[in-house]
Amino acid sequence: MRIGLTAILAAAFAAALPSAALAQAGPPVRARQAFGQCLNRVVKDELPNKLDPDAVTARLKSACAAEANGFRTAWITYEVSMKARRSEAEQNADAQIDDYLQNAVDTYGDSVQPHERPKPDRGGGDRGS
Repeated sequence: MRIGLTAILAAAFAAALPSAALAQAGPPVRARQAFGQCLNRVVKDELPNKLDPDAVTARLKSACAAEANGFRTAWITYEVSMKARRSEAEQNADAQIDDYLQNAVDTYGDSVQPHERPKPDRGGGDRGS
């Protein structure tokens, strides 16, 4: 399962990389890789805990805050250097971080419950007869 999870995460993160960023060897690529690696590490570490999606999201944000901030700063700097407005660069960086976090949460959920998603408790049903 470890190899499968690593491959899933690598594919998800690679799919999020714009080809222009891949061609460039500048700071946005290194910062993006550091952020992705942090998310990957936390997902792997938390699998045995079988956390709910909100708890996973909180854990990822907390554990990878420095990497997310590094990526955000590097991406904004890069886009501004490419003549984007700062406000647009900030929105783009935030959207990319949100996408990375959601991909990590989805991967975690798929790995914890690969065949069946947890169903919400509706307060009814049999309570242990």
